Amino acid sequence: MEAVAEGLWGLADHHEKKGEIGKVVKCLEAICQSQVSFLPIVEVKTRLRIATLLLKHSHSVNHAKSHLERCVSSLVPLTPLGFLDESSLP
Repeated sequence: MEAVAEGLWGLADHHEKKGEIGKVVKCLEAICQSQVSFLPIVEVKTRLRIATLLLKHSHSVNHAKSHLERCVSSLVPLTPLGFLDESSLP
């Protein structure tokens, strides 16, 4: 299923080059809202890119924050030996 994510990332790149930021966000959010499970790193990279775009091109701070919080919650179970736990996060 990572091929689907790569295809949507490529389409997002295409729209970004054309300055169509709304379409970029829609492509990326399609990955996050998919019924199919992707590797956690796919979701993290996608949500980080969405948050970056939202902060750069809009006033959707809460929407960007939500994506960043989901990134962190996806990463916490992946940390080796629990070196990063949720209690150490702001």
